[in-house]
Amino acid sequence: MIKHGFSIIKETIKKEKISTWINSKLIVNTIEINDEFIEKNLEELESIETIWVKSDTNRVKNVGLNYYGITIIPDNQIEKLTKIFQNNMDYNNKETVEKLIRSIADKNSDEILVHFGI
Repeated sequence: MIKHGFSIIKETIKKEKISTWINSKLIVNTIEINDEFIEKNLEELESIETIWVKSDTNRVKNVGLNYYGITIIPDNQIEKLTKIFQNNMDYNNKETVEKLIRSIADKNSDEILVHFGI
């Protein structure tokens, strides 16, 4: 089954090259959410202002999740994301979505939420 990853990383590594993120142990505790759940909520997720990581040096303000790439979810948008996920949980994804929501709630102020598309 195809999955999207969500990780909480230190703010300081946000400025580093993406290849550094991926090729190191900086990304830990990734929570995987089924593509079916993300796909079902794509339209609603477009209400969230995000930053799409296009390359090591190119980051662009956008909306929604970068389905095939990397998305940074700013702190001021996390509550919206959490509400969308809570409102659309079903039996098939309840456990992983709740785990992600708990992880977000425990996030420190020097950490950011990152989405890794398929």
